[in-house]
Amino acid sequence: MFKKHFGASHGNNMMISLKNAVDEYNKDCESKCALIEVLEDGNFVISIVSPLMKRISAGFEESGEILFIDSTGNVDRFGCKVFLIYTNSCAGGMIVGTIILTSEATSVIKVGLEMWKKLLPLNALGNRCINGPLVFMTDDSTAERNALQECFPQTTLLLCIFHVLQAAWRYLWDSSHGVPLKHRPMLFCGIKDMVYSKNPDDLNNSYNKILTDSLTNEYPRFKSYVEGLFKRKTEWAICLRDNFVIRGQNTNNISEAGVKIMKDVILERTKAYSPVQLFFFIINDMDVFYEMKILDVAANRPPRYLKKRFFISSKQMKSLEYQQIDINNSLFVVDNKEKGTKYTVDIDSGMCSCVQGSTTTEETRKKLHVIATGSSDIQTGWYGPASISIIICNDDIWKI
Repeated sequence: MFKKHFGASHGNNMMISLKNAVDEYNKDCESKCALIEVLEDGNFVISIVSPLMKRISAGFEESGEILFIDSTGNVDRFGCKVFLIYTNSCAGGMIVGTIILTSEATSVIKVGLEMWKKLLPLNALGNRCINGPLVFMTDDSTAERNALQECFPQTTLLLCIFHVLQAAWRYLWDSSHGVPLKHRPMLFCGIKDMVYSKNPDDLNNSYNKILTDSLTNEYPRFKSYVEGLFKRKTEWAICLRDNFVIRGQNTNNISEAGVKIMKDVILERTKAYSPVQLFFFIINDMDVFYEMKILDVAANRPPRYLKKRFFISSKQMKSLEYQQIDINNSLFVVDNKEKGTKYTVDIDSGMCSCVQGSTTTEETRKKLHVIATGSSDIQTGWYGPASISIIICNDDIWKI
């Protein structure tokens, strides 16, 4: 039964099953949401833009400002690679496209990106659509960046500063480059100062400081590395990004987190049986995950992993006093002596009369609902404000 549904794991039968799965998916969606192409060298590429991904790319204006892309492997027994494309939003990182391919060569990645562009709605990416976003944030993968530059010549490619610093540290840590352990931190700090320079003058000063430093001149190969890095300063220097709308995003963390979600949550740290099963994981499980994530934000219901951010430290607890006013219903009044605030908290329903955590307006919540479900049929009051009113009558306490 399993093999009947997912087909063979290799060979011509696997490709037939894969093409049938793509065709069936497009038929179910009643639109083109996935494309597959087999290249002359035997590699194949599948681009996926599910109905949810289409609504995300068209519904969040941030998708036209900056996108984040990252890839991962070891996801199935066939050895496929998966490229994940994300946008930032009020609901966090949201996926706008997935590309499954069997090679990370520039020519293969380019085919996948061109197919991805064809699947986007015309109003996607802030109405930029096939022109791509204003900015792509990537790691320093030459093949990936060359493919992006060829497909989106109007887009600026920026480097994730984490990967820049990580590459510098790995260079210093490589014993073949001849830098002893005691000198590595000092040389690394010089590069770090360049990355975090506050303005172009500081950047040039930090660069000149490294070049003239006596320690740097002891290692000509490292000096050449710094000179080569400085030639690409427009790609990684934070102070040179003022003209871009990147909303404080200087790393590729959004897509890195997406890769972690795919491996930990979607695949549960296992490999798919075949590319066919991997395809079904993406169009089914991944879509459900992000749909629920958007609805959780719309309902002001943070996921479990975010709740730890609201834990109160022992120091903060010293300024708090509380009084239980309803033993049967776990109703409390919490008084913050330091801030001079007082709120009513209902532990049973998880509600509070304060505004902390209320990050979205009713209109934004409705918009999120439409993006998540594709339906604008929203009953009155679904995303209206929720509050607790306390009425005391003849020593009885009522919650409204």
